[in-house]
Amino acid sequence: MVKTKLFLLALLFVVIPKGLYAYTIGQIVKINHMNYKVTSVDLHYLAFLNADNVVGELVIPETVPDGHGTTFTVTGVTYMGGMIVR
Repeated sequence: MVKTKLFLLALLFVVIPKGLYAYTIGQIVKINHMNYKVTSVDLHYLAFLNADNVVGELVIPETVPDGHGTTFTVTGVTYMGGMIVR
């Protein structure tokens, strides 16, 4: 009986996903050394905030995959606590 319970417990841990990724409006996310602010969870929209250590021309992509199965669309540029410029 104990072996069965331990087996079922081990099976449960294998089935549970390693990480759950949920986004909220206003959340700051870092993808590929660039910081974005989530502007729509349902539509997967981001606004560009800033980039880390960029020298030269900065290219803001139109779409950004997060590496966890969600692809965001960059819809504007904003700053911390500020409005979005489209």
